[in-house]
Amino acid sequence: MKKYTILFLFLVSFTVFSNIRTYGKGPLFSKNVFSPYIIFMNLPGQKALIDSPRSLNITTSIYYSQDFNIYAIYNYPHEEWGIFRVADFESFILESSSFYSINKYFEIGMSIRLISYYGGALDSFTQYWHDLFSLPNGGREYFPINEVYVDFKTQNGFDIFLDKPAVGFGDIDTWFKFNFYTNKYSAFSLTQGFKIPTGQLSNITGSGYPDYLAGLLIDFYPIQYFSMYLQGAAVFPLQFMFPDAPTPYPSFNAIVSLEFSPVKFFSIITQMNIKTSHIKGYIPIYNNLGMYTELAGSPQTNLLVGIVFTIDRYRLQIYFEEDTFMNAGTDYTVSVALSYDLRLK
Repeated sequence: MKKYTILFLFLVSFTVFSNIRTYGKGPLFSKNVFSPYIIFMNLPGQKALIDSPRSLNITTSIYYSQDFNIYAIYNYPHEEWGIFRVADFESFILESSSFYSINKYFEIGMSIRLISYYGGALDSFTQYWHDLFSLPNGGREYFPINEVYVDFKTQNGFDIFLDKPAVGFGDIDTWFKFNFYTNKYSAFSLTQGFKIPTGQLSNITGSGYPDYLAGLLIDFYPIQYFSMYLQGAAVFPLQFMFPDAPTPYPSFNAIVSLEFSPVKFFSIITQMNIKTSHIKGYIPIYNNLGMYTELAGSPQTNLLVGIVFTIDRYRLQIYFEEDTFMNAGTDYTVSVALSYDLRLK
C-alpha cells in the first residue's frame, strides 16, 4: 500500500511540476495614467520570459479613469476652512503596443497612445450613489459637476494645469529586453526603455523631454498553477541635458504580481504597482498613513486586480486599479487590453 501511495504522489508531483511555465500569463500590462505621472515613463509590467521567439505581439489597450482630488487650508484670520480642487476629470486613453521577439534572448517594443481629458457624465451618478448609501462625497458637492480641472503646482520648475477638454497624442515609449537566465522555474531579464517626447505638457500628454528607464524583471513559477512576478526599475527624466529645463526627480518603480491559473486559458492576477513621485508640490498635507508630506509627494501604491483569458494566440486582459493606501493616484482606473501573437518564421 505504501508503495502505491509513493507512486501516486510521484505522479501528481510530476504532473504539477512538468511543463511548469504553461499557465503563466502575467503580469498585468499597464500604463500609469495619474495626471502627474502619465507625462513620465513607467514600468509597464512585462514578463521576463520570452515565450515565443521570432514572434510579433500586437496589443491594443483602452483605459478609463476618473479622478477627483481636493485639499483644505485653514484661514486663521477668518477662522474658516477653504477647499480647493487639484484634479477633477475623466480620461479615456487608447494605446497601441508592439513587441518583437528577435530570439529567445532579445525583445524590442514600443507603445504609443492617444489621450483625452473630458468632464464626463458620472459626477451626478457618483453623488447620487454616495447619498443613497450615506457615503461621503469627498467634497464633490462644493464644485460644479462634469468639469475638467487639473492644477498641480510643483517645486520642480513646471506646473501641470488644464481647465478645458483636451485630446492629444502622448509620448512614444520604446523598450529593449535581454533575457539572461531561464530555467524550468524562473526567468530573469534586464530591461531598458527610452521615451520619445511626442506629447505636450500643455494638454498633459507628455513632459516635453525624454526619459530613460533601466530595470530588472523576474518571473517565478513554483508550481504550475501559481506564478509570481517581481520587477524593479529606475526612471531618469533627462531634463538635466537641456539648459533652463524643469528639474523632476528620478523615480523608483516596482511591481509585485501574484497569479493563480486554475486552468490553462484563465488567470486571476493581483498586482501592486509602486512608484515614487517625480515631483513635489507646495501644499503640505497628511497622506493616508498619517505621514506629513507635500501634495503629490507621496509614493504611489496602486492595487490592480485583473483577469486574463488566452485562446490560441489571443490574450484578453481586464483589470481594475485604485491607490488604496496612499491616495496618490486616480480615484479608479479600468482597463481592457486585447493581444495577438503573430508567429514569424
